[in-house]
Amino acid sequence: MHRLNEFEHAERNSLGPRTLVACFALLAWVSGCPMTEQSEPSFADAPLASRDGVTRTYETELIRLGSLGKGDVVHIRVEGSKVVTVLVLRFRDEQEDSAVILSGGVVDVAFDFRAPQEGKHFLFVLFDPTASVLTRRASVTVGPGDERFSPPQEQCVLVRFEPNFLTDPGLIDPDMPDAGERRELLESLASDVREGILERLQVIFEGTPVRIIDADVAPPPNEPCSMVLFSPDRVVAPDALAADAVIPSFASDIPECDEIVIFGEVLPRGTNVDPGNRNRHDKAVVYVGSFQGSGEPCQTAAADSIHAITFGLAHTAAHEIGHLLGFYHVPLIDIMDRRPNLAFTRELEFGPGQLLLELPTANGKEVTTRIITAVYQDPEAYFEANFGP
Repeated sequence: MHRLNEFEHAERNSLGPRTLVACFALLAWVSGCPMTEQSEPSFADAPLASRDGVTRTYETELIRLGSLGKGDVVHIRVEGSKVVTVLVLRFRDEQEDSAVILSGGVVDVAFDFRAPQEGKHFLFVLFDPTASVLTRRASVTVGPGDERFSPPQEQCVLVRFEPNFLTDPGLIDPDMPDAGERRELLESLASDVREGILERLQVIFEGTPVRIIDADVAPPPNEPCSMVLFSPDRVVAPDALAADAVIPSFASDIPECDEIVIFGEVLPRGTNVDPGNRNRHDKAVVYVGSFQGSGEPCQTAAADSIHAITFGLAHTAAHEIGHLLGFYHVPLIDIMDRRPNLAFTRELEFGPGQLLLELPTANGKEVTTRIITAVYQDPEAYFEANFGP
């Protein structure tokens, strides 16, 4: 291994020769990523859900909650075999053609929502994309919530590193001729990388309700905490539909490098997002070994500098923390952009972006991308709604 030269392979970033299952909308026209043809949800046509505690059935994605005043609390429950999750929206900046995500919940589990600001609010019901129009039904119950309800003030996140997270195999390809030299160098850098990751996470979440805790140093707090674990494992995606499965940025003319891996994921596998941060002790993992290619032609820029190692791993962890908090993917250069190569070369942060959904096709073997241009993910609004002062 060279002495971690800066971005030796930075120009090798490529989408790969076949259609990426990790589709992202901004470059969909370049990569050939299939896009869904579903129409945008219509705020004007959304039926009104009376807040009387009576269960009613709806067939539309958008349902009006009506105007809520600052501090108003509503109790929400959405049921339906084809319902995946439900989001709470509010018109964005007084514009009645787009809305921001404020909170959410999972199907069949009731939750309270306190409006942080006055405005017109909606429920956005996400149905199973493979379900037919005739089976898309949601039973919705909305009633007065407990006025004493208040969201938590913060969310602590424990960061833990498994032993030899950089070298077992971590960023070492045992088939490389310089594997021994690489191991020795990475072992000497492990402490610096660890501290760099923690520092970078502190910077990313500075000014937010998220508190990053070094799990190996600080005593466990007496409150629910999420966790991010850095594992040395290399994980190949079991199928193209695995959450956050991507093809690393290898040279596009090398078919054997076209292997789908998982850089990080929410656990247990199959869990994607925690809308509304309802589970305050959930867990995610970053697979360090997935950042290293298999075989000399497939090496990535992930291990070319201590900067690249630190940024790549820290940004992946921040991305997974975003999912633990309830953030979805966005089609922007942002922490919640799923393109891993971006994390190696620049500072990323959480920012506003349109909602991006990866949807399985009817045959269950491919993924298409749907951009909800009228629904925005705004971290500032989301943090305000899900955390108290």
